[in-house]
Amino acid sequence: AAALVSGLRPYDPVVRWSGDEFVCTISETELEDARRRIDEVRGRLAETQPGASITVGLAALRQGDTVEALIERAAEGRSEARNKG
Repeated sequence: AAALVSGLRPYDPVVRWSGDEFVCTISETELEDARRRIDEVRGRLAETQPGASITVGLAALRQGDTVEALIERAAEGRSEARNKG
């Protein structure tokens, strides 16, 4: 959580979803830019805490989305990333 909070903008909230899972929003940002920002967080985490890692699922808000639908798509992306290793 600390790596995400320190790597995102002060107005991008990070909240605990369950256990060791967190949800954050990166507003006013294209998906590729969000991916680069998360990769930077990953890199800083690896430098400061060798052996630590994060698995992230990203999803863009679509017109008519509910919060639940958006989080579900992100969770699917995270699961795919975990399965790829």
